Amino acid sequence: MPSFHSLLLASCLLSLAVKFLYSIQTPWQKAKDDEAALLRERKGIIEGVPQGFFDDKRKDGMVRETIVNEAHMNEEYERLMRELTEKNVEDEAKAEEEEERDALLRDLANADEQMEKWMRLNAMEKLKEARLQEVAFQFQFGRIFDSPIMWTSYGFLTADIHVFIRFDKGNF
Repeated sequence: MPSFHSLLLASCLLSLAVKFLYSIQTPWQKAKDDEAALLRERKGIIEGVPQGFFDDKRKDGMVRETIVNEAHMNEEYERLMRELTEKNVEDEAKAEEEEERDALLRDLANADEQMEKWMRLNAMEKLKEARLQEVAFQFQFGRIFDSPIMWTSYGFLTADIHVFIRFDKGNF
């Protein structure tokens, strides 16, 4: 009959053999187990923070406060960017309105200048007509100067006065 020690030894060897057989894994099983172990280790850990960092309550509070502050800063930054975008849109709209107003003022100034020139031209044409009528009246009634009249291609000359009349443009 086997002794107690030999039975104990056989039992230990059998348990070691079973553990050895069950510990043998294929490469894909080993990779899967390693990945699961890594996830178990990293569960609840913030990236970039060493493991065990949160064991200190004061440091834990500081980190959590920093995370909250960072989220708050991100919200503030996004709000600031929206406000800046809105401000830029408003500024562009104001600049467009100002450009339109300036263009309108320039158009009005050009129209005023054109009206002034037309009024001057009209006054000159009226003056020309008045002078032509005066000259025609003087010729008709013989009241032209006593000096002889010398006709030119554009008008006539007298001894005392030079009257220049151009019929093509209305200027004299």
